[in-house]
Amino acid sequence: MFLLIFFTSFLLQSQLGIGMRGSGDPYGASSSGPASSPDEPIADPSNFSLVELTVLIRTLLEIKQDDLIERDNVDKEMIIIFKEKVENVIGRFNLSGDDLANEGVNKFEELILYYNSMMNQRDEYKIIYINNHYYEDEIIELIEKRLKDFNFTMGEQRYMNFLEKCDINDKEDLIHLRKHEQNLFNCLLQYSARTFKVERNLFILWNLYTFTRKLIRSFLAFHADDSHYNNELNEYYTKNQRPMFVF
Repeated sequence: MFLLIFFTSFLLQSQLGIGMRGSGDPYGASSSGPASSPDEPIADPSNFSLVELTVLIRTLLEIKQDDLIERDNVDKEMIIIFKEKVENVIGRFNLSGDDLANEGVNKFEELILYYNSMMNQRDEYKIIYINNHYYEDEIIELIEKRLKDFNFTMGEQRYMNFLEKCDINDKEDLIHLRKHEQNLFNCLLQYSARTFKVERNLFILWNLYTFTRKLIRSFLAFHADDSHYNNELNEYYTKNQRPMFVF
């Protein structure tokens, strides 16, 4: 029964190994949010069915890291990317009316929103740290570097609109803003200090890999000694008059 899930989990863990090796801090920041939170989702295997777990694995296998950094996707939120991919998986295996599959999708979307909220908290901490510890020339250097990075973290049209709106061509323009247009400069600093969608998406994807790998191990260990899954199978069959399957 678990043969196929072993195979797909192996592929998923292979992707995780490639994605995480030598990753370090992908944002180049020295500070971060708390390592844990009381609201952090717990990978309790009793809360996930085999159908839900397999839908998650199948969906993650379709989300490639290289796809996230393509120009067409850098402005797209992970929740949107996940919905597109999971809809393909649900449709391919005719699970659109399956309660377990749909419930699993809701759980995974909540998980994505949680990791996104972690990045919001991290950004707030970073802005506070910069304002309290950076000298003026360090702040200008940070903004200048981020302005150059925007070309890779924004869609083409959004980047062109940004350059036109800000009208910043060099370091002297930033110094002028700092001295004469403090409010605009502060807005630019906050904008520069925050993580972009492509950065958030990579962070979320790596955490989904880790969460899923832990869930797979817990799931298999839990159901080796517990009758919960057999009860779920019986209830599922009674309700749907067809056996649960791993696809």
